[in-house]
Amino acid sequence: MENKERYSEFARKMIDGMKIARQKMIHEKVLKGEDIVIADENGLVTTVSAKELAKSE
Repeated sequence: MENKERYSEFARKMIDGMKIARQKMIHEKVLKGEDIVIADENGLVTTVSAKELAKSE
């Protein structure tokens, strides 16, 4: 397997793992009734309800 192919496979696995971790975090925050701090593409930090974020996903 070429280095580029190995890198692509590794990158895909990392992204998939991060998506799973994000979903679990949101789910746990909803159960606890907590908020989540996020930043947009401009770096503006804001707090949103985990319940609201879960609805939009």
